[in-house]
Amino acid sequence: FRAALFELPWAGRWRAEISISGPAGPAETGCELEVGDPLPAWLTLWPWVLWPIILIGLFGVHQFLVRRRHRPGGERG
Repeated sequence: FRAALFELPWAGRWRAEISISGPAGPAETGCELEVGDPLPAWLTLWPWVLWPIILIGLFGVHQFLVRRRHRPGGERG
């Protein structure tokens, strides 16, 4: 199997017809597609912005816990 990437000019209902030719002979099929409007640009980019922020936050929590554990001046408790 292979994936096909294609752009459609507008949102709406589309009919896709697929035909292939292989060792067992040709085959055809079709399907109806309901295509929505494209996502806003900021929504498609949010994972790339969020991952570094999460990693920086985890590093900060780690540093806080390490410094808290190794505090000079005695033991807690």
